[in-house]
Amino acid sequence: MKKTAALLLSFLLLTACARAPDLREPIRERYAGGYGGTAVLTADYGPRLFECTVDYDLAPEGGTVAVTAPETIAGIVMTYDAGGNTLSFGGASVFTGHLTAEGLSPSECLPMMLTCWRQGTVTAWESAAEGFKITYYVSPTASLETFFDPETLEPLSAQVWSGGRAVLTCRFITKE
Repeated sequence: MKKTAALLLSFLLLTACARAPDLREPIRERYAGGYGGTAVLTADYGPRLFECTVDYDLAPEGGTVAVTAPETIAGIVMTYDAGGNTLSFGGASVFTGHLTAEGLSPSECLPMMLTCWRQGTVTAWESAAEGFKITYYVSPTASLETFFDPETLEPLSAQVWSGGRAVLTCRFITKE
């Protein structure tokens, strides 16, 4: 009986995956050159939450993420390239803190997302009410879940998971 139930469950999972459109390759191609837009980021440090709105211009070779809200920190800009990243505001450097054991910080999450969308290891994908969901491997203790619009392939939302909880949530603002 247990073998039959296990076989039936395996069959149901396989047929569910088979019905989901496979948009992994079109998404890789869509983001090969980069991506820009606006997003609302919420970082969860456990005892406190941090939320900001950013404009970003991401490319494989480098890019920028600029805070636009809240007003108290608007103007902070993170630039990155192959050599690393710098977070600055009028000549001052800022350290935002780590979200994962591997040291991922909120300022590095959008470039990490672009890297995953372009060339990341996909661990799961499915059609969901929120959109086409792809889960990417980030590190031994972290993963990235992104929901894409199945027609336009635009990202709708994303979450970075570490230690069994969402440490960063990103809501992409639709381009006009």
